[in-house]
Amino acid sequence: PAGGERRNRIEETALTLAPGRYTLHVETDYAHSPDGWHSEAPEHPERWGVTLFALDPDAAPLAVTRRSEAEAALPASGTAALPVRLAPLGNGQRVERTFTLDEETTLRLYAVGEILPSGRFDWGWITRGAETVWEMTRANTEPAGGARKNRVFDGTLTLPAGTYTVHFTTDGSHAFGRFNERAPADPTAWGITVARADAPASPPPEAPPLPPNPTLSDA
Repeated sequence: PAGGERRNRIEETALTLAPGRYTLHVETDYAHSPDGWHSEAPEHPERWGVTLFALDPDAAPLAVTRRSEAEAALPASGTAALPVRLAPLGNGQRVERTFTLDEETTLRLYAVGEILPSGRFDWGWITRGAETVWEMTRANTEPAGGARKNRVFDGTLTLPAGTYTVHFTTDGSHAFGRFNERAPADPTAWGITVARADAPASPPPEAPPLPPNPTLSDA
């Protein structure tokens, strides 16, 4: 028990991990968190989330890359080389990137958004000039986990040589950083990524090391 409402829980534990790259996850729903407690808050509401630190004062510095809502502040437009990643996106955004193919190319598209039978609210599309060559629809997407309106497209698209623009738009109520219903299984993918289908997956960029015993800010 973490104090307050009986659903508030706390865990404090120690882990011994081998050298490597790890991802620390935390997920909240839309009903009970520091943004608005549904019932009585825990004893330490400022600690809602997860904190990680090294117990050994002589431990090597941790290299930490944090994905947060601040990352969603992408410029509205621009030109980019493949892969194009417009994710994670927060609420109320419309972004686009232009890329050029020198020859016919098969692309892998991975897009997560909000689509209901009644309409699309967060979705992506690709244009060539005034022509739409691909777009997310209810029919070509599958459940992305969480709320039923979360949908994912994970597939390929072959395009001839030419210049294309990737677009993604979000409305104001359900996106990375502030989902008003259950988040998808991969909330940091909210948006769209376009890459060459034959390209190997690239690791995330290395982050600068932090001082020893860093404390990650509460999620």
